[in-house]
Amino acid sequence: MEDLKIIGEVEDIIYRNKDNGYTVFSLTTEDDEVTCVGVVPQIHSGEALEIHGSWAMHPLYGRQVQVQYYEKSMPTTTAGMEKYLSSGMIKGIGAKTAKRIVERFGEATFYVIEEKPDLLTEIKGISYDKAQKISEVFCEQHELRRAMMFLQGYDISPAYAMKIYKKYKARTFEIVKNNPYRLADEVLGIGFKMADKMAAGAGIAADDPNRVKAAVKYVLNTAAANGDCYLPKERLIAQAVDLLQLHPLAIENAIRELQVNSQLLQEKLNGEDCVYLNYYFYAEMSVAKRLLELSADYDAPNMESIATEIARVEKETGVVLAEEQRAAVAEALSCGVLIITGGPGTGKTTTINTILRILKKEDMEFFPLSAQELVIITPKKHPLAGIREVPLSEMNHYPVIGYEKESWMGTYAKYLYRKYQIEPNTIVECPDEYSIVSLVRENFGIALMPQTDILLDADGINIHKLKGLQIYRQVFMFWMKDRYRLPAVERFINYMKEQQAEDANDTENVSKVYLKDIVNF
Repeated sequence: MEDLKIIGEVEDIIYRNKDNGYTVFSLTTEDDEVTCVGVVPQIHSGEALEIHGSWAMHPLYGRQVQVQYYEKSMPTTTAGMEKYLSSGMIKGIGAKTAKRIVERFGEATFYVIEEKPDLLTEIKGISYDKAQKISEVFCEQHELRRAMMFLQGYDISPAYAMKIYKKYKARTFEIVKNNPYRLADEVLGIGFKMADKMAAGAGIAADDPNRVKAAVKYVLNTAAANGDCYLPKERLIAQAVDLLQLHPLAIENAIRELQVNSQLLQEKLNGEDCVYLNYYFYAEMSVAKRLLELSADYDAPNMESIATEIARVEKETGVVLAEEQRAAVAEALSCGVLIITGGPGTGKTTTINTILRILKKEDMEFFPLSAQELVIITPKKHPLAGIREVPLSEMNHYPVIGYEKESWMGTYAKYLYRKYQIEPNTIVECPDEYSIVSLVRENFGIALMPQTDILLDADGINIHKLKGLQIYRQVFMFWMKDRYRLPAVERFINYMKEQQAEDANDTENVSKVYLKDIVNF
C-alpha cells in the first residue's frame, strides 16, 4: 500500500459521524483539492492538517485519500481564523460574527476567546453569557485536540483515540499515564496488549499490580474465547508467568486481590482449584439451572414409537442413519434436553433434521404467519442513500454487518450469497436485528435483513429494496398437537389464522423466492 503524506487546509466538511468521528472532507493543498475519508474527529474548515494514508478508489465517488493518522494545527492567519470560527464548530458564531471578532482582535483572536472571553462582549450581538459559552466550547475543542495528539503519541489510531476520549474526557491524560489497563476493561476494542503497549510508553513498571491483574483477566478471557469458562489455578498462574515473565507469587497476589474485589471466583472442581471471571461463573450457573429445569419438565414418549418414526423418516428421505445418529435422535425425543456435538461432516445436520421431521409430524401443528421481504439497510448519509432499489451485488462494495453464522438467518445468508456469487466483507456478526440496525446507524457498514417491525421505528438508516429480486423470510406459528389449550389460546390461534388469510387475499400475486427454498436440506 502506498504511503502518502499530504499537507493542506481543510476546505469543507462533506460528512461527519459525530459518534465515531468518521469524516469525509475536502483538503486544499498547494497544487490541488483532494477528498479525504477516515476517522478524523473534530476537524474544522480552516485548520491545517498533515495527513498520512493511502489512495483508495470508491466505486461511486472515485479517487480518495484513506486517512490512517494525522496531525493538525490551529490557523495562524486572520483569514484562517475567520474560516475556522465560521465553520459551525461553535454554536452562535456564524460568518458575520466570525468576521467581526477577527476584525476586532486580529491574530490575538484565539487568545482572547480562550483566556479573556469577557472582551468578546465588545462585539455586537455577544452577551456575557454567550461569550462564556463560546470560550467553554472552544476550550473543549482544544482539549480534544490535545487528547488526540497525546494518544497518537502512544501509537493509538484515531478511531480508538476517539473512543477513549469520549469515555474519559479531561481524565484521559491522567488515566493513560497512571493506569492504562483500565481501558482494557472499560473501552470496547482496547485489549490487554494495546493497554500494555501504552503502559510501556508511559513508563509503568513491569511488575505494577495493575498490569499483573490485567494480565490475569486477559488469560481468562482468552480461555473463554476458546470455550473454557474457567482455568485450573495452576495453569492460570503458569500462563500469566509466561506472558509477564514475573514470579508466580506476583500472580497469586493479583488473583487474591481480584477475588477480594469480586472480579474473580474460585471453586474446587474434582479436587482442583479453578478460577473464573465472575460473569462467566454466574453465566454458567444460570445455563446449568435452566438445563436442569428443561430436563425435569418433560414427558418421555414410547421408545418403540420413536424407532418406528426414525424408520419412517429414513424411508421418506432415502438417508439411512448411522447407529450413533439413531441413538442421538432417540435420546433427543426421550428427554428434555440433549446437546449434540461433533466436528464438520459428522452428521449433526442430518440428525437434527430427522428430529425436526418427527416432531413436525407427531407433535406439532403450524401455519405460515407472514413473509418478510429481504432489504438492504444503509446509514443515513451513505453513498447509496436516495437509491430506492439496490442490486444485491452492492454487498461486495461496502463493509457488511451480518448475522451469527450459526443462526438461522446466518446459515441462509451464506447460501444466498453463494447462489448469487456475492463475497461480502463481513466485519462483525450479530445475534439479532436490533444489534445490526444499531451498528448500521453508527456507520460501521451495511446489512441485508428481513423487513421486520424493527425497521418501522428505526431512524438514522435507509431501507432499499433488492433490485430485480424478491426474497422472503417466512415466519411460522407452531403449537403442540393433542394438548389441552385454554380457550384464550384457541381464540388467539384462530384469530391469527383469519388475519393471515386476509393478508394473503390482499397480497399481489407476485413470484416470490423463499429463503428456505434457496438450499434444500
